[in-house]
Amino acid sequence: MVFTKAYIFPALLGIWIPLTVLIVYTVAVLTNHVTPVLPYLSDAGSWAPESCIFGIMFTLGNLIWFTIIYLRFRQVEDLQSKYQLSSILNKLNNYSFYAGIISILGGLIVANFQVRQTFFVHLTGAAICFGFGTVCQALQAIISFKVYPHVGNRLLNISRVIVTLLSVITCTSTSVCAILSFSQYKGNDMNKWKPDDGGYTFHVISAVSEYILIATTTINLVSFAEEFKYIEIHKPIITNQVIDDK
Repeated sequence: MVFTKAYIFPALLGIWIPLTVLIVYTVAVLTNHVTPVLPYLSDAGSWAPESCIFGIMFTLGNLIWFTIIYLRFRQVEDLQSKYQLSSILNKLNNYSFYAGIISILGGLIVANFQVRQTFFVHLTGAAICFGFGTVCQALQAIISFKVYPHVGNRLLNISRVIVTLLSVITCTSTSVCAILSFSQYKGNDMNKWKPDDGGYTFHVISAVSEYILIATTTINLVSFAEEFKYIEIHKPIITNQVIDDK
């Protein structure tokens, strides 16, 4: 059995992540758990029932994400084996895969440790998820040029570099402005951050950056759909070890 539609996974993630954000945000606003104007996604997923929705949908999103980075890892591994493309390609591929795995582990922390109940644990998970996710994107941008023209195209590679640069910029601004906003905050409920609570401008910049970072990360992952059209997934071979009963 040969499966030739691996591009479904990036396409599915391109639907799943925006749907997760939309549902969680909508429920949080309708239940009056956050203000409608630019809450962090983590804040929108702090209270039940939206915390339950956020947890399960983001966890499933991480599973799709893992599938994508594993397929990409194996694809690049196969290309290197067939064409001997670059002496450094194997290292880049391994580092990218490891960064992706660590990022996913951070994403699972974000999904299952809500910010209101476990503030520092959640923030640590977010830092790991976004930080290593951005590293993974940067490495993949380099890998894209290494495997061209066997898969992909020049326009896609250049676009991936631009999107990755946006990820780097917004990852930095999200983190820096979040720290500054928290240090100036004087209110009572961060889920309903108001202009007179202190640090509001930094909060808005950080929140906008977070949503852009989610978008650029998703776009980068979705962009693998084009290259995954070349992938063939064969049915795994499973055998039993023969045990001598003597």
